[in-house]
Amino acid sequence: MFEQMEQPGDSAELKEKLISLSEMYAGATGWMVLDEKGDRKYSLYDIWQLQNVSASFEWSRIGE
Repeated sequence: MFEQMEQPGDSAELKEKLISLSEMYAGATGWMVLDEKGDRKYSLYDIWQLQNVSASFEWSRIGE
């Protein structure tokens, strides 16, 4: 990713190009593509909740 920068140590350039540079990086959680606000554009996650079931607790997926 930093190979695409004119001056890899320049934080101003990194800030300016971060969104476009993110499209070239893939890590353990997949491609790091950012939207125009700097948030991950594609992310898969579940929402879990601890629920009381029959006098014990279990994790239940309540959303995606």
